[in-house]
Amino acid sequence: MGNITKSILFTMGIISVFCVFSTSSLSAFAVSSKSEHIPSWVKIRTKWWIEGLISDSEYTKGIQYLVKIGVINLEATSEKAELVNQKPIPPANPPSNCQDRTFPKVNWSNCDFSNVDLHNSDLTGANLVGTNFNHADLHKAYLFRANLAGANLQNSDITNADFPEAILKGANMINASATYINLLAADLTGANLSGGNFYSAALTGATFRNATLTGANFNLSEIKDVDFTGANLSGANFQDSDLSNAIMINVNLTNANLKSADLNNAVFTGANLSGANLQNTGLGFAIFENATLNGANLNHADLGGADLKGANLTNADLTGADLSGADMHCIGNPVCIH
Repeated sequence: MGNITKSILFTMGIISVFCVFSTSSLSAFAVSSKSEHIPSWVKIRTKWWIEGLISDSEYTKGIQYLVKIGVINLEATSEKAELVNQKPIPPANPPSNCQDRTFPKVNWSNCDFSNVDLHNSDLTGANLVGTNFNHADLHKAYLFRANLAGANLQNSDITNADFPEAILKGANMINASATYINLLAADLTGANLSGGNFYSAALTGATFRNATLTGANFNLSEIKDVDFTGANLSGANFQDSDLSNAIMINVNLTNANLKSADLNNAVFTGANLSGANLQNTGLGFAIFENATLNGANLNHADLGGADLKGANLTNADLTGADLSGADMHCIGNPVCIH
């Protein structure tokens, strides 16, 4: 293929930069770089853009990201940049650690990476404490044992991302797009996942103690051996999910959808399942001691060997439920033994 030349105009803040690139000089940026080494992914994406394999918009995001983290400095000269207005430009001065590029174990604690494209990034063991990833693209990123305590992942795209054994204590994951996410053995103590979409997620062995999952979607997920103690799961959707051996002590599951889920051997001591849908749910040998199931739908549920001592079953629907071997010393329902 012969030499191809292509140009683009993009804006950072109040500076517009006109860049010219060619296949014979992939590093001909109309800017200056802090490092003599240009990352290989930049050269590859530039080649793809020149050859029309990615759009101007996709390529521009990559250049803007390099400017954002300080790899590239804009030179506001008459030849290389045009000032849109004459207002002084405030110094960017991000914390020095935000320019860390020692991948994968970068230290980006408390940095602002909102709206940044980091998909497919390897951030194994990275320090991301308090980092802002609001609306960031992290799909297919790898964050094994990364520390994201207090991080902001609200509205982020973490589809197909891997967070095994990651620390997400107190993280904000409200409305996150997280289908097929891997959170195996991750620590989400006190995290907020409200409204997030975690369809077909892998969560076995994770910790959600005192977390908030109101209205979140976990349909068809694997959630075995998970600790939800004290969590708020009201209105959450766990239909067709495997929650066997889950610890649900003192959780709020009001109006949650647990239809056809596997909750065998789960512990619901002191839990509130008022209005929950447990139709066709496997609850064999589950413990409901002193739990509240007012108005719960247990139609055709399997409660064989379950412990319902002190449970409140007022207005609960147990039509067709299997109660064989269950301890029915409950209250509020004709099936209870007084």
